[in-house]
Amino acid sequence: MSGIQMENEVLKELQLIRRDINYIRTHMVDQDMILSPGESALLEESREALRAGKTRSLDDVIRIRNGA
Repeated sequence: MSGIQMENEVLKELQLIRRDINYIRTHMVDQDMILSPGESALLEESREALRAGKTRSLDDVIRIRNGA
C-alpha cells in the first residue's frame, strides 16, 4: 500500500468517525432532561397545587415582599 493510499484510507476512516460522532451528538439524551423519582414527585405535587389554585405568581410574591 502506497503512502497516498494509506492517507486516503485514514481520511476515509476519520470521515466515518466524524459522521458517527455527529450522529451521537444529535441523538444523545441530555441528562438534565431526566427526572429522578423524587424530582418527578415534586413536579407532580407542584402541578397539583397549580391546578388547585394554591400558587402565586412571581409578580405577586415580589409585590407582597415589597409591601405593596
